[in-house]
Amino acid sequence: MPISLRVPGSISLSLHSVPVSVAVRDGSSQPFGVPVTVEWNLDPHEVPGFRVAAYFRDPGAALVEASSGISLKADDVVVRWGLNQPQRFQRGEATLFQTMVVSEQRRGKESQALSLSIADDAGSVLGDGEYQGVLYLEVRSY
Repeated sequence: MPISLRVPGSISLSLHSVPVSVAVRDGSSQPFGVPVTVEWNLDPHEVPGFRVAAYFRDPGAALVEASSGISLKADDVVVRWGLNQPQRFQRGEATLFQTMVVSEQRRGKESQALSLSIADDAGSVLGDGEYQGVLYLEVRSY
């Protein structure tokens, strides 16, 4: 009788949450950056694809300037992962990375810098300060 071994699939993220601080000076924001790595070993029959989502728990107050109490919506924050195009959060969420899992590429690893800044149109009307919040990262399969 043949013996078969099945290894369960896995996806790992180097970060699941990160405290964010974006400085605003004279109407422009200084980007916040942090490295993020996603590594996977998956069976494409079980997980045909996945994405890495970034979100704020409270999209209505994603970043807050503590001394003034001014809060900024997630939709006014811009995120960029590696060389991808910068994108605004939509409904409090953004997709950093996505891939289909195929037999020839069931294992992989992507390491990129994640950067956050405040959108120009939102930052230009904000007062100077440190806008802080917590960004969460999560893998979602499809």
